[in-house]
Amino acid sequence: MSKQHISSLFTLRLQSSKENIPTHNTAKLPTTYKLTISTLFYYFLSSISENKTTKEMRVMEVLTTIANNGTINFARLYHTKTENSPVPIDQILKKPSAYRFVFQNPLDLHKLLEDPDPTSVAICQGMKSLRLDLLQPLIEDKLSFIDVLTDRAGLQALMENWRNACRIIPKDHGLEELTFDMSEENEMCQLRATGTTVQIISTTLVLKARQDLRCWIQGVSSSNHVHTSLVSR
Repeated sequence: MSKQHISSLFTLRLQSSKENIPTHNTAKLPTTYKLTISTLFYYFLSSISENKTTKEMRVMEVLTTIANNGTINFARLYHTKTENSPVPIDQILKKPSAYRFVFQNPLDLHKLLEDPDPTSVAICQGMKSLRLDLLQPLIEDKLSFIDVLTDRAGLQALMENWRNACRIIPKDHGLEELTFDMSEENEMCQLRATGTTVQIISTTLVLKARQDLRCWIQGVSSSNHVHTSLVSR
């Protein structure tokens, strides 16, 4: 139902009621009037929810990688298919805030943040939404309990690289949303070291932000203790 339709319905009901409507006592309002207010309020809340969903759907997730020669590459990520579609950098530069920048390697994030090239600077300054796939470099490895426990996989070094990369993000940055993706079959990887990393990065970036920064965790169950490490504002 459109806002115009709701407004027309409200006006029609109000005009059709010939009773004297007291403004200070809603208990004496005619039934048709009270029903109309309830209906109006319901559709108002629905409209807010729909607008929020539409806004979220407009944010395109782009995998961001940096080649050895410094070339920045963007590829659109899809939830329904595995192949990614290249996105021209000129399109990104038109409105960086329309994208959620996804990093699966901390070195790519590090390179982008340190690059003095005007293109890289413009992307960093215009970035509003960021997703870090913390465990992506380990997903293809079939890690055993012993591998994780003894850190043969290099989990500690990987987490340190993520922390170092995020440390470069400057004070008064413009990020408004930060997502930690912790998808990994081996739950030990999710439990070991990642909680500290999530806490350090989210706390640091929230304190540095010039506005509220919403932080999220995805890829783990809601009962996972790592959620208690998250700081958001």
